[in-house]
Amino acid sequence: MVLTVFVYCSCKKSSDQPSWDVDVLAPLIKSNLTINNLVTDSLLKSNPDSSVNIVYTTNLITFSADTLAKVPDTTLSAGFLVNPNYQGGDTIFKQTAETDFKLGSIQLKKALLKSELIQINMQNVFDSTIVFNYKIPGATLNNKPFNITDSILPDSTYNKSFSLAGYTLDLTGLNHASSNALVTATAIFISKKVKSTSASKPYMVITNTIYNTQPAYIRGYLGQSTINVGPEQSGFSLFKAIRSGTLNFPNVNIQIDLENSIGVDADLKIDKITSINSQTGTVDLSSSALINKSININRATETGNPASPVNPSSQLITINSSNSNISAFLANIPDKLAYTLQVTINPLGNISGDNDFIYSGHGLTANMNINIPLSLAATNLTLSDTLLLNLSSIQQEQKVNGGFLYLYVTNGMPFSAGIQIYTLNNKLIKTDSLFIPPNNTILGAPIGTNGKVAQTVATKLTIPVTKAKINNLLSATKALIIARFNTSNQPHPVNIYNYYQLDVKLVADFNYNLSAP
Repeated sequence: MVLTVFVYCSCKKSSDQPSWDVDVLAPLIKSNLTINNLVTDSLLKSNPDSSVNIVYTTNLITFSADTLAKVPDTTLSAGFLVNPNYQGGDTIFKQTAETDFKLGSIQLKKALLKSELIQINMQNVFDSTIVFNYKIPGATLNNKPFNITDSILPDSTYNKSFSLAGYTLDLTGLNHASSNALVTATAIFISKKVKSTSASKPYMVITNTIYNTQPAYIRGYLGQSTINVGPEQSGFSLFKAIRSGTLNFPNVNIQIDLENSIGVDADLKIDKITSINSQTGTVDLSSSALINKSININRATETGNPASPVNPSSQLITINSSNSNISAFLANIPDKLAYTLQVTINPLGNISGDNDFIYSGHGLTANMNINIPLSLAATNLTLSDTLLLNLSSIQQEQKVNGGFLYLYVTNGMPFSAGIQIYTLNNKLIKTDSLFIPPNNTILGAPIGTNGKVAQTVATKLTIPVTKAKINNLLSATKALIIARFNTSNQPHPVNIYNYYQLDVKLVADFNYNLSAP
C-alpha cells in the first residue's frame, strides 16, 4: 500500500511541469512634489534666506496707434470732359486737390509712414498714348516729393499701386492751416509723339485710392474720446496647477503699473475687476485706491533720439490688505479675470496746441504686478502629477499570486497630506484607485523655533493587492497622484522655502508562480 502510494506520487510529479514561487520587488513610480507643482517655477523668486516670492504680471489694457488714430482707406475720384480732338502735347486735365481723411475730432498735421499704398486707376479713351503726372508735394523722402510719370496705351485701362513707405506727410493742406488733408496734383497730356488724336467718349475718370495706411509716427491733436473696455475676460494662469482647495495669503502686494508712451494726457477709471474661479465662483475686488477712482496719467515726452524717441510717463497704484480685499480676491484661486474700465484721451481738450504724438510700437498700458511672499495657510490644497508607470520589472506573462504595494513618502513640507493614486489607461481614463481613506494620510514636517522645517518625516503606506487591482495595474500606462495638503497650524500661515519638497516612491512586492520552461 505504501509502495503504491509512493509510485503514484512519483509518477504524478514526473508528469507535471515543475514550478515555484518567488518574491519580486518592483519600483513603479518615483516622483517629488515641490513648490513648483503649486506655482510655475518661472514665477518664483528666491530670496537670500531661501524664502520664496511669487512674482506675476498680467496685462489689463494696451492701446496703440491703431487704437487711437486709425486712418481709414480713402478714395478721391475726379471726372472731367474731354474734347473730341487734341494735338500732340496738349493738356487734357490738370488739377490740384486735397484728400481729406475722415478722422472725426482727430486733427493730424504730420505723419511718417511705415506703410501706405496709393492706387491710381483711369481709362484712356483716346486712340493714342496719353501721359500723366501724379505728384504729392507734401509727401517727401530725402527732401524729394513723391512724383510719378507714366503713360497709358490707347483704349486701355491703367491700374497700378505705389508705396509711400518711408515718406513724411504734411497734412496741413493747400493753405498749410488745415488738418488731415493730403494735397495731390494730377496732370494728363497727349503724348508729344502724336500729331493728332480723337476720343471714343466725351469724358474720363481718374480715381486715387489711399489704403493700408500704417504710420510710424503722427503728430497733431488726437482728439478727446473715451474708450470703453469690457466687460472682458482674460486668462489668469498664476494658480493653474491647483485643482481645488483654499489658500490664505496674509501678505499680498499688487501694483497697477500704468505706463503712457503716447503724447496725450489720459484718465483711467476701473469700474470692476473680478476674480473668477470656474469651479467655485467669483470675488469682486474692492479697493479705495483703485476701483471707481479717476486716475490721471500724464503724457509722454519726446527725447529727440531716434533710437529711443519716447520718455514715458508712469504711475504705480499699490493695492494691499489695508486698502482692499486683495487676500480674499486671490484666495478665490482665480483662473480668469474679468474687468470693465474706461480710458479718456485728452480729458482737458487740445492743451498741447496740436502737438500730441504717437510712435509706432508705443502705447498706453496697464499691467497688474503681483508680488506674494510665499507664506500661506492651506486647506485641502490639491496638487496633482501624472507619471508613467514603470512596469518593465513585472513579468506580466507569469501568474501573480498576490502581494502588496508600498508607498514610501519623505515629507519635507510643513503640510500634512492625503494621498490618492489612480491608475490610468492609454486614454487617460481612471481604472482604479489604490488607497481607501483614511489609510492614506501623511504627516507634515514639524516646524522649528526658527519657523523652518526642522526635519523630514518618513511615512510608509501599505496597500494589499487584490486580483482586480493586479489586473488594473498591469493594464495601466500611467498613474495620477493627487495630494491634498493642509498646513498644520491653521489658521496661522507658514513660510515656504525653495528647498521644501515631498518625495514619493511606489514599490510593488509581488509573489509570482514561475514554471520551468
